[in-house]
Amino acid sequence: MDDEVFDQESLERLQSEMLEEARKIYSEKVIDHWLNPRNVGRIEEPQGMGKATGICGDTREMTLRIRKGRILDINFLTEVWGRR
Repeated sequence: MDDEVFDQESLERLQSEMLEEARKIYSEKVIDHWLNPRNVGRIEEPQGMGKATGICGDTREMTLRIRKGRILDINFLTEVWGRR
């Protein structure tokens, strides 16, 4: 049990340090999007879709809904190489 408490404390300390360092570089809006991702997933019956794989092997897929030339909704999924 003591090992679990130590591990949890270490994790919380590391997360706090990472957040503190990120705040030195990024705005609160960017931090909020990092901690609370939006627009993740696929849109059912999209009107447009794109998929690209980077040289590192990671793949990003975007789906979107359009009306009168304007994007109404857009979502993305990312598949990280090695986590398939």
